[in-house]
Amino acid sequence: MSESVTPYVQRTTFADAIRSVVPLMAQQQAQAQRQEQFEQSLALRLAQEQRLRAKDLYDAQQDQLKASRKAQAELAGLSGDFNYDDAEVAVKAFAQQQFEENPELLTSFKDQLGTFYSRAQATHDFLDEKQGEFADYTYGTKSIDGQQWTGKEEDLNAIVNRLNFGAFDPASLALDENNRIIASYYGPKMVNGKPEIVGTGPIEDAPFYDREIQMGQFSLSAYTAPLASRDPLTFYENNIDSILENVASQRIEGRFTDVEAEREYIQTSLISALSPQTGLSPELQEAKNTAIEMYAQDTATEVSVIRGSKDETNKAIAAYAGKVSELHVGGSSDAQRYAGISNLYNKDFSTIYRQIEKLPISDLEKDSEFRKRVHNMVFDEAIGNSNAMRGARNFAKNDYLTENSGNVSADTLDDDDRNNYLQDLEDALIGIAPPFTDSAKSKATSTEVRKGQEANAVLESASQISSLPLSDFDAEIYEAAGVEAGEDFDVSTFEMPTLNVGFELTQYLTDQYTREPGKRIKRTIDEDGKPIPKSQQVYEELPGDPKEIVEAPKKISAFIDEQGQKIIMLHGFADPSIPAVFINITQDQQSKNRIDQLLSNPFGGNVTIDELFSIHRKNVLK
Repeated sequence: MSESVTPYVQRTTFADAIRSVVPLMAQQQAQAQRQEQFEQSLALRLAQEQRLRAKDLYDAQQDQLKASRKAQAELAGLSGDFNYDDAEVAVKAFAQQQFEENPELLTSFKDQLGTFYSRAQATHDFLDEKQGEFADYTYGTKSIDGQQWTGKEEDLNAIVNRLNFGAFDPASLALDENNRIIASYYGPKMVNGKPEIVGTGPIEDAPFYDREIQMGQFSLSAYTAPLASRDPLTFYENNIDSILENVASQRIEGRFTDVEAEREYIQTSLISALSPQTGLSPELQEAKNTAIEMYAQDTATEVSVIRGSKDETNKAIAAYAGKVSELHVGGSSDAQRYAGISNLYNKDFSTIYRQIEKLPISDLEKDSEFRKRVHNMVFDEAIGNSNAMRGARNFAKNDYLTENSGNVSADTLDDDDRNNYLQDLEDALIGIAPPFTDSAKSKATSTEVRKGQEANAVLESASQISSLPLSDFDAEIYEAAGVEAGEDFDVSTFEMPTLNVGFELTQYLTDQYTREPGKRIKRTIDEDGKPIPKSQQVYEELPGDPKEIVEAPKKISAFIDEQGQKIIMLHGFADPSIPAVFINITQDQQSKNRIDQLLSNPFGGNVTIDELFSIHRKNVLK
């Protein structure tokens, strides 16, 4: 027996840490979260107020400009409530002057001006809408999911400044030999504070009134970029909690013996999480974008080259995952100890707790019975003989040696020392268990009963395996999710007719489903803004605008693919044009958590992805 061991009650031990952490951790975390949320809320509110003030000023300036132009147009004899520019007002004055000098031009002018002002009105209606949208993104009153807005106030002002000049130089208005009103056309580029002259012709044919040119003025794609600001430290601190919990748990179980093994595990886990081409959560997608941006800088390679090569993308992910894993210093903090013991409890003791909770005995008796069984599991290696328990005993021993390094060593450990560190482990497990309560005291509400009934109906709806043909599904979608399948899917399908929660599906689908129909537009001017001869004009296909797909699936199927990966399939959408969505649960933990959250409210937390796969496994074994 070691002779100078500090009495148990006076030691700072593993169990002491856990006992202090259990009641204080929630309080500390809640306090820290409240403070963080307050600071974040304050910063966001101040930033939002600043943006709103700037937006209000911008809107006031635009309203003032429109009012001034309307008054100017009314003085010139123009009616209507759209935003005439100076050039368009000048046309009215020019036509009036020419008519007074040549009354025979009346019929010609009526036809010309009718066509001209019709095109002008359609142009301004379109540009006003696009300008408003651009301003909303610039001032932060609207955002684009999964994208960062790069447009600044000066970009908006530059575009508006160009548009204010209109389609042509009003000073160049003239009549050609056919009595058509012509002018010198303005192009999209500015030269010495004025738009560049790109040609002369009839005013209604000015490039400014071409819809393709208009779309280029407030191009959203030109001012958006993938989010790529999740540096390795931010990612480590905020986005790998589940991985670190696994590390802590496996350390408790004796599977990790040094920090390098933990770092290797973290790196491998991150590579797996970031590798899928689609289906990533917004946080993981941003991390992947950041990885590519960082790799591009480190290797002096174009981002487009990396994105176009699977091999280069994998290298970027591996480099990023390596930088994240290097931030891991290992060790056993109180939080890590707590996480490890929590996982051990869930593996080997939660079932025991639930069994005792159902016994028809008092809470005091339940507590006594639970303590007795935990004691037997911890102290009797014949009873507590799981890998997790053996690893936990070893961890508790090593922790005991560390905490008492001045009094005891591995060579001097005796039975009293063993009792001490096993008692530490026992106390930690008992401390983490919730207190027993009389279940009869709490009665379920009618809402809880209804949710429970609907949850049971969902779980009971998948009583057997069914086979779904591969040909019924979009291979590009399920292959992008990492699904390995060479034959039809054998699935357990859960019917959810009452589910009305919208699932955000956009990230799991291809452009075919997430974009509006494209447009076929004839290119009439070249890159320099100069007109292209009609014989050389060609049509181009422009991609449609992105759209969000949010739908409630009425069916969720669970299956295991040929690589042993857990896959869920969302289908049965009200919109028949939306295909089945595949999510690789094995690779995409974030999506799993998000879906569990979406299912928790309508079904009272009784329908989870894990429960669906538990039923599926039972169906497979029938």
